[in-house]
Amino acid sequence: MAMNGRALETFARRNLEALGYRILEQNFRLKSGEIDLIAEVESATGLDLVFVEVRGRDWGLDTALESVDHLKRMRIARVAQQYLVTYHGPADGVRFDVFVSDGEEWKIVPNAWWEC
Repeated sequence: MAMNGRALETFARRNLEALGYRILEQNFRLKSGEIDLIAEVESATGLDLVFVEVRGRDWGLDTALESVDHLKRMRIARVAQQYLVTYHGPADGVRFDVFVSDGEEWKIVPNAWWEC
């Protein structure tokens, strides 16, 4: 069961909120790009600000994760940097997660830049 982008992002948002993520922004857009979800979540080191890329692929979870290539990571990092200029929250850390779904199963990959 493939979902369109907006439905997949809503699905991701609901699942992340159930895991304790507090969503701050959905579809944060600048001229230089977009971040699907921006959230805060408690971690072992305190409160993390998390930039989440949502990916869905009909052919499997690992392939969806692999689709976040170097160019996509650079675009997200650039938008994240611009967001951080105006963000005034108490975050202790920043990380980039990827939420992947193949329509049947899903997973969140914390610190995904190290996994991609």
